[in-house]
Amino acid sequence: MTTKKIIILAIIFGLGILFFWLAFRKKESKKPIQTYSHTPSRSKPQPTTTTTEWRETKQRRKAASKAATKMRKHRMNNKGSKAVQIRQVINKQHINVNINALNTAQDKIMRICAHAEKIRDNISRYRNNPNYLKQLYREGVGVSDEAHKLRLEIKALIDILYQMGTTNHSICALHKQANAFYQSVYEDETELNNRNRILRTYIGRNFGPAERKWNDDIERRAMEKRAS
Repeated sequence: MTTKKIIILAIIFGLGILFFWLAFRKKESKKPIQTYSHTPSRSKPQPTTTTTEWRETKQRRKAASKAATKMRKHRMNNKGSKAVQIRQVINKQHINVNINALNTAQDKIMRICAHAEKIRDNISRYRNNPNYLKQLYREGVGVSDEAHKLRLEIKALIDILYQMGTTNHSICALHKQANAFYQSVYEDETELNNRNRILRTYIGRNFGPAERKWNDDIERRAMEKRAS
């Protein structure tokens, strides 16, 4: 093959490659260009167990208002500051007793009373949201358990002070003060339990069969516990 023919074939081959490349670029240019926005996309929010609400009804509004009124009949004592005063007396008189319960009593009593008030305020505000109210009830049970444990700790302290008072009459006044504090804690615990029960009853009576069964199951277990 002559040099001239080789040059011609090379030119033809090069032109073929050029045409193929141009055709490929033209095909690529027809594809849609993807654009990206700086604003994050907002996906549709998924329903959660705490935000699903039922349709507003007159019956539910009236029942929630009645429940809140029941809770207003009794006020929380909220005498956590008494724990501080008792602890100061014990330290001042150098009485050898365990005061761990008094060290945390004020914070615990504040939490007990705050949650009781939260139940009273939110039963009307969230009257159409049984899932939120259920969670509020569960939290209330947990706080009530804290109150019960605190009360038992204070009762143990009172018993020790009573025994010490039989031989040291100067402790009798302190025992009386601690006993009054114990009574206030007991009343706050009882009131929180009452509000929990009112809230649970409201949920069971004003929504669907699932809420009614939930309430009935808890009531049945409570009755079995009291009977045992």
